[in-house]
Amino acid sequence: MVGGITPLTKEDMNEVMFQEALTEVMKNLDEANECHSFRLVRVIEATKQVVAGMKYAVKLEVAPIYSNENDGECSKACYLGLSGNKKAVATVIVQPWRDPKHYITFNPNNDGSADFSKNGELISSCSLPEWTTLSSGEMQSEQFREVLQKSIEKLNETARRCFRYEFLDLIEGKRLMASSPKYEWTMRVKKIYDESMPSCKGTCADDCSGIEIYRASALASPLEGGTPEILNIGYQGPADL
Repeated sequence: MVGGITPLTKEDMNEVMFQEALTEVMKNLDEANECHSFRLVRVIEATKQVVAGMKYAVKLEVAPIYSNENDGECSKACYLGLSGNKKAVATVIVQPWRDPKHYITFNPNNDGSADFSKNGELISSCSLPEWTTLSSGEMQSEQFREVLQKSIEKLNETARRCFRYEFLDLIEGKRLMASSPKYEWTMRVKKIYDESMPSCKGTCADDCSGIEIYRASALASPLEGGTPEILNIGYQGPADL
């Protein structure tokens, strides 16, 4: 039987089952990172759902504590510079009749950003890049919509006189796991001949409007309300009709 998703109250968070789940999440973070241990700062939000057992979804603020016990690898500058609190988003399924009874996965934030990989490893420049295909939810995220809008603005800034562009649809997209996500995507856009622009009426002999394919890449801002940086945008050809 699957129940509804319920936000946890302070009383719920004091229950033994939830405290054990939190302990296991922190233990997983410590085990996945040779160069850091982690201290729980606060539970930002948490929900529970009755499944085959209990399912917790948590967003935690954690503080990385640098350790140089493995001094060969951990002395790299990319590990030394990982200061500041991080966000760990995790799903914990508790099934007391199993051994182990906790099944834990780490997830990106709703906007696609992430401080930890799926196995709990702290993302840094030391980590190998991991490209993931955008889910339908990530395509609709506010962060990615801002990136798309910025790319269309960039197209219009460089458009030939009498033309403007509008986003039509997304063909495919992917994201590089990082604290500041990098996106690459292919999109269809409308190329519109606009006679309302000055000196443009009647200057196009044929139907100059159409649908074109562009490939683009951008770096999203890690700050809420920050401006995305369009890294590249290139014409790929006309869309097949």
